[in-house]
This record gives sequence, structure tokens and C-alpha cells, in this order.
Amino acid sequence: MIRPSFNQLVSDNPKQLCLQLFPADLEKAKQQSRDCSNEVARWNGYLNSLCLNALVKEFQEDLPQGIRVWPSRKSLAEISEVVNGSAIEVGDTRLVLIPSDSNDIANFYVPQEWVELPGWAGHYYLAVQMHLEEDECWLRVWGFTTHQKLKQGERNLSEGTYSVARQDLVESLNVLWVARDVCPEPQPVVAELQPLASKRAEQLLAKLGKPTPYSPRLEVNFEKEWAPLIANPEYRQELLVRRSQPEPEPVPVPVPEPEPVTVITALSQLIDKAGWLLAEEVFGSQQLNYALRFRRETDVESEIVHRVHKIDFPIKGYTYKIALVMNFTKAEQGKRWVLPQVFALDPSQKDPSQKDRGHKGACLPEGLQLIVVDENGNSFDCATAQAGSKMLQLDDWFGDYPGTKFSVRLVLGEEEFVKQLAV
Repeated sequence: MIRPSFNQLVSDNPKQLCLQLFPADLEKAKQQSRDCSNEVARWNGYLNSLCLNALVKEFQEDLPQGIRVWPSRKSLAEISEVVNGSAIEVGDTRLVLIPSDSNDIANFYVPQEWVELPGWAGHYYLAVQMHLEEDECWLRVWGFTTHQKLKQGERNLSEGTYSVARQDLVESLNVLWVARDVCPEPQPVVAELQPLASKRAEQLLAKLGKPTPYSPRLEVNFEKEWAPLIANPEYRQELLVRRSQPEPEPVPVPVPEPEPVTVITALSQLIDKAGWLLAEEVFGSQQLNYALRFRRETDVESEIVHRVHKIDFPIKGYTYKIALVMNFTKAEQGKRWVLPQVFALDPSQKDPSQKDRGHKGACLPEGLQLIVVDENGNSFDCATAQAGSKMLQLDDWFGDYPGTKFSVRLVLGEEEFVKQLAV
């Protein structure tokens, strides 16, 4: 879809507010968005800054009572880190600005944070389209709606948005200014948030504060956890600080070279330095035969090396002692193959939850998930422990080229163990 020139845009949409953007505007917004932790957040911050700067400048000329950025300009980065949008206040009226660089304006989408959070919800919501091309840059406010009408629109829980159709928006902002003076919108009606215990807040910050290439806003329950966390200015700032920390270097998976004897000697040294153990040290020679009976559907013919990491996994007051086993090898054309496994180790005490279930020996907690995540944060394989499971593994090996990053996650309820690795 070819967008019109600015002059054509103004001519075709006489009721809409259309503003040109100049190189100085772009550079200023770029500097304001650099504190966000990843490319997606920085782009959202860039759009939000461009939109906010341009509209504040435009509105100030016609609003002598002044405009206040909510909560402040300094807070724009911590909001853009996790959710799109910004807000301004004109007297007692709050306007929420939602920019988008999409060509599709059939519907207006608003993140639910701006609709459901006390202190965030606005009286009016402005739909702003951004055109950012080398030849010409502009924005236009192609419509607005109210909090009440958004609440009556479509709520998408999987995306965390409210939306209304384009035909239900009002194009002219003159209508908004007149309505604000003649019949102001009532205060938005939103439910009070449940208090978030400080211990749980710290757990959420630890989990959601890990650097990712996407926003963590959909990873936890919205009403009970995400909303009270992000509504707190201190937690919100801390989340940005943690997500901006450099990601630790992944532990490389040692790969055997063509000379087996030399490689095994070097491998032992790498294992010691990385905190991994030889399989024989954990399972012993007798258990090792059982432990390494994994299915090899992939044609892997090279020598296989096994590394073990012992984990104490706390679940509801009981600590499961488990072992993460990484099996890896090198196939033809330099491609390496990896198979993660999880084994139950003999605990010092029997798990009370397993006492009367007829399972002998150590068992993995039922529902424990083994998840493999690529370097973009997308999970591409998963296995789940059943009742009485002693071992958990993926259906087959996965392969990639040297240096490719991935993570292994063990998840059960709110508890999580993550190990960052590289092929």
C-alpha cells in the first residue's frame, strides 16, 4: 500500500490533524528512546517520543492552561520498555496517545494497561498513524474515542488489548475540545488493584527482569501480578534497570574434535571450569547404562559426550534433587547435535507427595516442563513429566551450527531454572 504525500494527506483528510516531522524531530526522539533495553522497546520508545513531542508542541499553541506529560518525560523509557503509548493531561482531562507505524487502520488497538490500570486510564484515546520514510515523515491523528467506548469494544486477552473499529472513532479533534468544555467525560471507572506482596514483587522482578527481545507483559497473570507490578513507579523503574543489564555470556557446549583422546582430556578441563560434571561422577557406572538409553531418531554417528549439572529444585517447601544432562556430538558438515535430558536423583528424604503413589525411587515432580528456547526467546521444543517419571527428554536431537545460542528452561508453576548455552 502506497501512502500519500503530506499535501495529499491533508487534502484527503480535512478533519484530521496532520503534522510534518523533520530531521531534528527524528534525532531528538532517537536520543530519548536509547535507554530501552532491546530493539522492539527502542522502536516503541522512538514512536512514542515522536508522537508525544509533536502533539505537545501542537496543542500548547491553542491551550493556554498548559499541558503536563504523565507521569513525566523521564518515565517514558520505562513505560515504552514494556508497553506502547504515552499520556498527557490538559487540566483534569487525560489524553492517551497510541502511535503506530502500520498501514492497517481498520481498527484502533489500545494496550489494556491504559484501560484497566488506576492512574493510567484516560478520558480520551488518540489513534496516531506514523509515516517514517526517507523522503517524507509525518503523523496524523486519524480519530479518537473515549474510555467508556473502549470498554464496550473488543477485548483480546491473548494480545492484552482493547479495540474499536475505525468507523466508531471521531475524526476531528475539535469535537474533543468542545466536548471537554461543554460536557466533560466522566472519570474512568476501573477496578482497584490487589496489593502485591514485596516478596512476590521481587520474584516477578527476578523473572521478568531478564533481558529478552520482547516485552514480558503477557508472561504472568495481568490482574493479580502484572498490573500491580507495572503500576508501581519503583518496580517499573527497577524492571527497566534489570532488563538493561548486559546478558551474561552463554556457557559454550564443548564439542569433540576429530581426535577423541585429546578431546576428552580437554573436555574434562572445560567441564571443571564451567561447573559441570562427568556423567560417571553423578550416576556411577551402573546407573550410567540406564541413564544414557535415550532414543536417537536422528542419524548421529559421532562420539557422544555427556555433561551433567545437578540442581536443587524447590517446590512448595520440598526440594527435588534433579540432574540436567546435556548430550552433544558433532555430525558431518560442522553441524552439532544436542539432546537435553532431566533425571531424578535419590533425595535425602522421600518426597511426601510421592509416598502413596506406588512409584519406587526418586521421581521428577509431575508437570515439570523441559523447554528449549532459541536466541530470540522462542520455544521450539518441550517435554512434560508425568506422574512417576524418573527421566524427561525431548523426542529427538536438535542440531545447529557452532556458536548458535539457546537456553534450557525447567519450569513448574512459578518456579523456573534457566541455563543459557551455545551449540
